[in-house]
Amino acid sequence: MFGRKRPASDFNAEIEAHLQLEIERLQEAGWNEEEARAAAHCAFGNLTQAQERFYESGRWLWWDRLRQDVRFGLRMLAKSPGFTAVAVLTLALAIGANTAIFSVVDAVLLRPLPFRDPARLVWATEHFAFGPATVVSADFPAWKDRNHVFEEIAAFGGTSGANLTGAGQPARVTVTNVTTGLFSMLGVQPVAGRAFLAEEGKQGREHVAVLSETLWRNSFGADPRIIGETIRLDDAGYLVVGVMPASLRPQADVWKPLALDAEIFSPHSPRWMMLAAIGRLKPGIAISKAQADLQLLAQEMDKEYPPQAAQFRAHETVEVIPLHDMLVQNVRSLLLILLGTVGFVLLIACANVANLLLSRSVVRGREIAVRAALGAGRLRLVRQLLTEGLLLAAFGGVLGSITGLWATKILGDLIPATLPASVRLDPRIFGFSAAIITLASFLFGLVPALITSRADVNEALKKGGLLLGASAGTHRLRGMMSAVEIGLSLILLVGAGLLVRSLLRLTEVDLGFDPNSLLVATVERPLTAAFDSSQHAAFFQASLERIRNLPGVKEAALTERYPLGPPHNATMMLRIQGAENFRPPQPISVTEISPDYFHVMRIRLLKGRTFSASDVAGAQEVVTVNESLARMVFGAHNAIGQHISLGGPSAPWREVVGVVANVREDALEKEPVPEIFVPYLQQPSFSMAFVLRTESSPLILAGAVREVVQSIDKNQPLSGATTMDEVIAKSVAPRRFRTLLLGLFALLALLLAVIGVYGVIAYSSTQRTHEFGVRIALGANRQDILKLVVQQGFKLALLGVSIGVSGALLLTHVLSNLLYEVSAHDPLTFSGVAALLMLVALAASYIPARRAMKVDPIVALRYE
Repeated sequence: MFGRKRPASDFNAEIEAHLQLEIERLQEAGWNEEEARAAAHCAFGNLTQAQERFYESGRWLWWDRLRQDVRFGLRMLAKSPGFTAVAVLTLALAIGANTAIFSVVDAVLLRPLPFRDPARLVWATEHFAFGPATVVSADFPAWKDRNHVFEEIAAFGGTSGANLTGAGQPARVTVTNVTTGLFSMLGVQPVAGRAFLAEEGKQGREHVAVLSETLWRNSFGADPRIIGETIRLDDAGYLVVGVMPASLRPQADVWKPLALDAEIFSPHSPRWMMLAAIGRLKPGIAISKAQADLQLLAQEMDKEYPPQAAQFRAHETVEVIPLHDMLVQNVRSLLLILLGTVGFVLLIACANVANLLLSRSVVRGREIAVRAALGAGRLRLVRQLLTEGLLLAAFGGVLGSITGLWATKILGDLIPATLPASVRLDPRIFGFSAAIITLASFLFGLVPALITSRADVNEALKKGGLLLGASAGTHRLRGMMSAVEIGLSLILLVGAGLLVRSLLRLTEVDLGFDPNSLLVATVERPLTAAFDSSQHAAFFQASLERIRNLPGVKEAALTERYPLGPPHNATMMLRIQGAENFRPPQPISVTEISPDYFHVMRIRLLKGRTFSASDVAGAQEVVTVNESLARMVFGAHNAIGQHISLGGPSAPWREVVGVVANVREDALEKEPVPEIFVPYLQQPSFSMAFVLRTESSPLILAGAVREVVQSIDKNQPLSGATTMDEVIAKSVAPRRFRTLLLGLFALLALLLAVIGVYGVIAYSSTQRTHEFGVRIALGANRQDILKLVVQQGFKLALLGVSIGVSGALLLTHVLSNLLYEVSAHDPLTFSGVAALLMLVALAASYIPARRAMKVDPIVALRYE
């Protein structure tokens, strides 16, 4: 493929034959052989030029020249191992960071969902004034049967826990209810068995289950014989009909079918289920049309609800968005910020390598001058130098890509749990790596190549090549590139600094309780007719008494929900005695607790009393409220002695007996929500958490708590046991992770920028050795030399900081959604980072400055 059309031996034979014919003709004319041969060669012309023209007429000459450039470039890089190692490592770090982040961006933002025809899948929700987006179960049948825009629409919801028994040790599993057509609509095939049948979405036929592949492998050893067997969930039997792959979303351990003829799908039902809906649009249907169609259906459904539902359905709107957009909406901005961050790191690395190449051009001055003197054109020299740059980028790219793909394992936390995606090699990643290698080689190679190739050959040869590339313009360019490096690193450091300050502010938040030495162990009882609320209360009361007597337990209490834990129960049905027209402006959190809960958690009592042992079923129903609710409902009036009702007109009035301090319930960055606490013996719950304050490490007691629970009910698993410190750490883990990630990239940028400043100052000091010698010989103080060099570094740093501050002021607003109580233009962060960079740049200048002040003037005066 890469050979020439005609071999050189054939061409040489033809030339020889032509010469021989001419010699013979001249000999016949009377010339002797020697004269005839000389005349024939003279008539033919330059034989070497003819051979070169034949060589250059080859079809793949570019390939031969490329091979020459590559071979020569490899030899030159091998002759300078120190330079090569620094350049390759610098590029590897930058390209590795870019490859790692792009791999995650590819998996999350670019790759289509692993479902059938994913572009037509949409997420549909209803927005109500009372709370988060959802779909009311009573609306779904109308959406399914009366829409004009969907080929199919399916729903899931009611995700809850269930006790799995009969499969070894009792376990708590996650159960999600789905409409029977969900799996087929997504195009997901079971790994064993089958999906749900349409008739299994009716009452009386819904006691079937599909397992997740993870549960199937972990609890049933991937035994295919489980298909057709019965498992017990909350003591009810379910026939296993299939196993779905682990990649399926929504995530669950077990899926059960929703019976669409159940009461919860009627507008007149006393209770509804909140669902999520996924639809497949008909071909050619726009999302805006689908949204308008569902909005019209919602307005029609309003007429079918009873009058008391009007408040609930007030200000209802419908939203339809692509399914992929919904799944990635929480991480899209973060990933794009990280992609921009590593792009800055790449620019800094390229500027660094460009400076190295410009410094190296001085050393290679004579070589370049000789090549030019022997006939190499400027384009030929540029091509050779660019080839060397491409080799550096290729070596750095290969090393960086390997490092980057390894680093993607650490970056797995950036992929949302709701997204069925994983980082894997695909053509896009290889294409990105190739593109970034090529781009990098041009970014750092082109300017040095153009500058080096335009040098004056005669002047360079007279000076031994030492002045090549050492012009004042080149010095300014190198200084400007270093200043840009400082500026880019300042932007990244400011971003990281803002996130660090936000994280510190978050850790300083008043929790409202003492998390030290607290163990939280959750138990969820079966939700079946066989267990009523009084039985749940008796179980938890008996367990609590035994847990209090465990060695190492100081105190223990019960709560339906602990701070920063699972989502809380909320209600909009709050009535105030004497203010019947009151409507809560936001959902009210309701939590069942035992009498000692506030004491165990160290939650301050502000007014009134806490619950007592006499606050049981049958006694006067009481509540305690937090400070936020007391302020929202009662304002300046005393809340103690007031009466409230949780529910409709038939719900009992409850007396407010206490007001407690606010607690951060949902997240550290969210303001405390209005909350009502109810004695759990007056309103028993099937799910409670034991809160233990211990004498030593809390987790040591997790096993003992499990034994107590199962000594009362052997089929009752512990849903989970953790420390409150771990709960808090988990709540800030996403912030900590992204802060750490951006901080690492910013520190890498700072390191590269410092190396760049050091290189520029060191090179400049070397070039000015003769000048320093003259200054010292004329009486300059060595401290003056030190000041002169450091001053150069200070000017570079000042220019870089000015560039960086301007850029940061323009760009840091993209971090606004990630910050907590810190302005995107926080002056303390900006000034602190600017001062840090100035100090670091001056420190980088000090080393070559110290070396310059020690120069021997006699040696320096002989230096060229």
